[in-house]
Amino acid sequence: MRTHLALPLVMLSGLILHCQTPGDSASDRRAAAERYARVADLKRVMDSMVTEMAKTVPPDQRDAFTGYMAKAFDMSMFKGQVIDVMVKHFTTKELNALAAFYGSPEGMSILKKIGSYMADMLPVVHQAVVKAAADFKSSQK
Repeated sequence: MRTHLALPLVMLSGLILHCQTPGDSASDRRAAAERYARVADLKRVMDSMVTEMAKTVPPDQRDAFTGYMAKAFDMSMFKGQVIDVMVKHFTTKELNALAAFYGSPEGMSILKKIGSYMADMLPVVHQAVVKAAADFKSSQK
C-alpha cells in the first residue's frame, strides 16, 4: 500500500519542481535580493533614518542617541533578515526590477530621501495603529 502512495507523491513533487519558473529558484532569488541590498545601501538608509529620528530626541541627548543606535543596531542581522524576507515574498524578476530601479538616478535619489520619509511616517503609522486598536477595543465593549 505504501508503494502505491509513494509513487504518486514522487511524481507530483517532480511535476511541481518541473513547473518552477526557470531562473526563479531560491538561490536565484537570494542572489537577486543580495544585489538589491548592495544597490539599496541599507546602512545608508538606516543611518539617515536614525539621524531623522534623533531630531525627536531632546537636543542635549541627540549625540548619545545616535551613538547608541550606531553601536546597538545589528546591521548584519538586519540585512540578512531583509534578504531572507525578500527571497520569501518576491520573484527573481521582481527583485531584479527593484535593484534596477534603485540603481537608476531616480531610485538613488529616492534612497537618499527614504530615511527621512520613514522617520516622518513612523509616528504617523504608530498613531494610526494605536487609534485603530483603541477604537477596536471600544467597539468590543
